[in-house]
Amino acid sequence: MLDEVQRVNKNFESNDRDPTKLLNDLVELVESVARRIILPTARIDVLTATNLESYLDPSPYMGYGFELKLTEYELLPEAERNLRHRCKQFTLKLVQEMRSRLPTNVKILRTMNMISVQETLKATKPPIIELAQEFGCQANEIERIVIQWRNIQHTDWENKCSTVEFWSEVHEYKDSADNNPFSELASLAISILSLPHSNAEIERVFSQMNIVKKKLRNRMSLHTLNSILHIRYGLKRSGKCCHSYNVPEHVLKQIRGIKESLVMPMTTAFEDGPSTSQAQVHDESDIDDLQKYYLTYLDD
Repeated sequence: MLDEVQRVNKNFESNDRDPTKLLNDLVELVESVARRIILPTARIDVLTATNLESYLDPSPYMGYGFELKLTEYELLPEAERNLRHRCKQFTLKLVQEMRSRLPTNVKILRTMNMISVQETLKATKPPIIELAQEFGCQANEIERIVIQWRNIQHTDWENKCSTVEFWSEVHEYKDSADNNPFSELASLAISILSLPHSNAEIERVFSQMNIVKKKLRNRMSLHTLNSILHIRYGLKRSGKCCHSYNVPEHVLKQIRGIKESLVMPMTTAFEDGPSTSQAQVHDESDIDDLQKYYLTYLDD
């Protein structure tokens, strides 16, 4: 059972998983774990039922490994019942915790799976009206979305492996009149893909923040911290790092202090230099110039 939980958890932590399928993975995990301790004859929805305790199996099957160990250790009947009860209560608590992390409109959001590239390009697929209504589309927009949803598989697309790349291609598609015939559908899909399906990226940002701003640098301002994080992730989006990125020469000339330091010999720079406080002020102004450059240049 824990292997299933770890597998789904790794899917949420990964950067290359299809975001439209993550919620289905979590729902299927909840149902799989709950069915281990619920009576097979119970006809309930484990996602919404409020009285799961009433349908618990008095002697559930806890897995092959568990049952094998019970046979090997030859426990007394009372000890076996207590152990099975503790495992059952642990599983019930796990189900309750996972259910508490599901959104209230989980049934509708599960239909997000239909915008995956595999489902979108099928000849036979479910209607998209309910999903469009859930995301606030107007009646005239829904009419166009339905038509575009019906016609999208008739175009020969290049990106058929990644859902994100596929919808990016659809969003940039132009016909002979330089119009996008799938504009509304692509906007809906991008809105869905923009949802925070996983908190893994957020956790990575906080991890980077703790690396940048630590005890020795706890006086760093929020503006400086935010600029450093923007620079790091801007370089990441560009596929560069501090070793491989070359700052253009015309940009260096616009930064105060950089041009003089490149021209002035090192020995002259240290002769009759400014005081420590003045040097610190110049360094901070140089850092601000660098931050402004990276924030504008990398965003472009």
